Amino acid sequence: MNRQINKSFVGKSIWMGVAFIVILVAGISVLRGYQLHIKDEYDQKLSHISTHKAMLFNIEQIADSALFEGRGYLAFGKDPFIAQVNEQERRLEDELKLFFNHIDTTDEQQLYNEFQAFKQWYFDDAFPKVVQYKKEKNEAAIDKVADDEGGTDKVNSFLALLEEENKKLQLKYEQTLSEKEKKTTFAQTMFFLFLGMMVLVLLALFTAVIRQVILPLKGLAFTASQISHGAYIDSLDYTKRDDEIGALSRSLEKMIQDLQQNEQELMAQNEELLAQQDELNEQQDKLQQAFAKTKENEEALLRRNQFIRALANTLNKCELLGNVMDSMVHFTKATKGIIVLMDEGKSYASHGLVEKEEHQFLQSLDESSIIAKLQTSMKPYMIKRESSSSERGYVTDPYYYYDLILPIVHDDKELLAVIMVSRSGEGFAEKEIEEYTGFCQQISLSLEKLHMYEEAENSRQTVQDILNTIHEGIQLFDEEGRILLVNETLCDMMGEESEALLQKSSDDWVELIQEKVEEPEGLIEFIRKAIHQQPQEASYIFKLRNGSTQIIQLYPETLHREDHKFGTIFVYRDITKQYEVDQMKSEFVSTVSHELRTPLSSVLGFTELMLNKELPPQRQRKYLMTISQEASRLTALINDFLDVQRMESGKQTYNKNYYSIQNVVEDVLTMNKINTNIHDFIVDVQTKKLTILGDKDKLSQVFNNLLSNAVKYSPNGGKIIVRIREEQSHLKVDVIDEGLGIPEESISHLFTKFYRIDNTDRRKIGGTGLGLAIVKEIVKAHDGDIHVQSQFGHGSTFTVSFPLVEDVSMIPQVDSTDREYKAHVVIIEDDRSLANLLYEELKDNDFHVGHFTDGETAVSAIIEQLPDAVVVDILLDNSIDGWAVIKKLKENSKTEKIPIFISTALDEQEKGQHLGADGYLVKPYQPSKLSNHILQVLLENERKGQIMVPNPEKNESE
Repeated sequence: MNRQINKSFVGKSIWMGVAFIVILVAGISVLRGYQLHIKDEYDQKLSHISTHKAMLFNIEQIADSALFEGRGYLAFGKDPFIAQVNEQERRLEDELKLFFNHIDTTDEQQLYNEFQAFKQWYFDDAFPKVVQYKKEKNEAAIDKVADDEGGTDKVNSFLALLEEENKKLQLKYEQTLSEKEKKTTFAQTMFFLFLGMMVLVLLALFTAVIRQVILPLKGLAFTASQISHGAYIDSLDYTKRDDEIGALSRSLEKMIQDLQQNEQELMAQNEELLAQQDELNEQQDKLQQAFAKTKENEEALLRRNQFIRALANTLNKCELLGNVMDSMVHFTKATKGIIVLMDEGKSYASHGLVEKEEHQFLQSLDESSIIAKLQTSMKPYMIKRESSSSERGYVTDPYYYYDLILPIVHDDKELLAVIMVSRSGEGFAEKEIEEYTGFCQQISLSLEKLHMYEEAENSRQTVQDILNTIHEGIQLFDEEGRILLVNETLCDMMGEESEALLQKSSDDWVELIQEKVEEPEGLIEFIRKAIHQQPQEASYIFKLRNGSTQIIQLYPETLHREDHKFGTIFVYRDITKQYEVDQMKSEFVSTVSHELRTPLSSVLGFTELMLNKELPPQRQRKYLMTISQEASRLTALINDFLDVQRMESGKQTYNKNYYSIQNVVEDVLTMNKINTNIHDFIVDVQTKKLTILGDKDKLSQVFNNLLSNAVKYSPNGGKIIVRIREEQSHLKVDVIDEGLGIPEESISHLFTKFYRIDNTDRRKIGGTGLGLAIVKEIVKAHDGDIHVQSQFGHGSTFTVSFPLVEDVSMIPQVDSTDREYKAHVVIIEDDRSLANLLYEELKDNDFHVGHFTDGETAVSAIIEQLPDAVVVDILLDNSIDGWAVIKKLKENSKTEKIPIFISTALDEQEKGQHLGADGYLVKPYQPSKLSNHILQVLLENERKGQIMVPNPEKNESE
């Protein structure tokens, strides 16, 4: 094996390389180990010295602190100094224990003993004595401890010992550090010397490689170069070597000999190859022609694919036409072009054309033979023309333009569109036109697809629009439970966007239901059965939470196509109002049954007693009073029901006038005081503007209801305060009690018909639940509002708000010496006696009055004079009736806004209001009511500063 290695240069190289690496690694490892040993050894010594220095420093600091605190005690005699000395003793004890654990030499043991001796002397002997002497105020004894007993010398000796030991440790630290640096420098020097020696060995090895390998290889390379240039070589060097170089030389020599032997044979073969090369060149030309044809076809296919992609990327008509035109201009290498659909709107798209050129081409389709020619042949054709000045630009020489007109047809019968592209300088070849005709066929298919899509989309949108007009929610599921269709009503119900709902599956829909439906388990089961099976019930009712609670009735219906189920449609019907009406009916029947039967039972019971028994007069009177009260109660209940019915039907009428709200409230208070002796009634008036425009009876009903409620719901008595105040442009009346109060959750339902608070404290009070509903309607009819504030258990405050009216008593009167009529009123009345009565009433109130008995004459005069108000009777003899007069005045733009007051014996108030009458008085009536109505309307029409307003109370008294 050694022999083989010696013969092989590779073996020698490997052996030398391995030996070099082993020596290098061994030397580096030894020198590195020596360096680490020095570092660890001296680092331990330095750490030990540093630790001792730190401990000595701490001992010195503790001793200084203890001595300082001791001197402080001698100076001031304060006990805290003793505590501080004791603390320093504890710290010194800990530090000496630490020092003891690090003792390595006898010197350190001796030093530890001296420290212990000083500690015992100072803390156990000297300081306690000094403390005792200080407390005894024995200064002589203290001085004796310091001087005679050698206390000061011991302290100084201890401090000197610490200082000397610190110096020794510092010197030892510096000496150790110096030794470490010297040995480290020596180790580094040895390391660099070893590396230098190894570099010299490496250079020697490299020199041997150059001599044994590089130079022979260079010689062989030179020989090979000569052979490649045709030189003749007899023999080579290095053939007698036993290594790889020798083997290479022998192989090269044999190869040279073989090459020289085969050279003649190769020359002959070369001539034969030249002949074959000519044949191959001829075949290559044919292949290039075929390749060019293939490439041309490939480019055509690529253009077609690009064109098809441009058509397939959109279903928008404008975008599709734009893509078509851009692609055609690009593929035809044209400068401009246009495509026009042959529909009613002549939709088009252009490329490179200005607006004038577009309009010109569109007009030419109707006026020229382009369409006729295309419809006849259904084939493209080309026009050669001289370029226009605008097309030439800055070019002065004329040149030609070629316009190609392409038809887009359907089934070779119907012309769908026309394309025209223009190219300068070069016409369109037949082959190009054929390719572009193929493009037109593809365009035709795209237009057909677009037309089908638009029809489908229009149908879909029509269906969606129809569904969106349905007031029920519509939802369509397929067999897999995916939502295919929803309408806007369902989206509004669920508070979701249609796009979000259409992306949901049945499982997603179930999650949404669980969030928004009360007790959703039954609904979920119903929906799943309807989608995948057949529900047992025809519908399902559930409560939906979406801001407010809605009652929804769900109807499923299975859809079939050719006896195959393809989906399920759900109808969500909002039956909240119907549900509330049903509940209201139930409450109404229950309330009426209870509230009417209770007083009726009393009436029947006491009547039966009086009929069947002989009773004393006093008891009979008592029973009769009870019967009268219960009958009055029945009357009030029936009146409430009738009021509600009239208000809901819109037949409730109000006779409004100007009254003092204080008088109305005080009258109601007087009536309510009779019914209680445990309540204190207080009227707090905080404004001077007390006038209100309203129906006195209805206003009394409002405050009577509020005050009676305050009394009823204050069973333990207390104060009931009525506060009248002014706030901005409103007159407000607060009714405040100290009663039971209203639960917060009931306040929002308080003014709902038949609503009563379900509370044990209120069940025995009774009531129909109509009072506050009637109050709200009356206040609303007076352009006012009512709201409540309450704290449960601490009373309630009902606040009624009315529009603020300037007090009529504050309007200045007209000086009689300078009399001037403030308003012009026309009376149309054929009864002269009544006309005279009305004339005198209005005249006394400073109105200028005109009288007519004929309706047509009156209409003409009114149009000419334009009075401020008109009073008309319906039944007029020998003339058109009052209804015709009103219609003519309302149809005329000059008189349509003049207030009209009807004075008649007919009770057709609704018809009068429908025609626009501002007042309706049924004969007989007090003439003052007419004056008041006219004044009221004129004031509402902002004539308060122009007319004289009489005192309403004076008119009433008259």
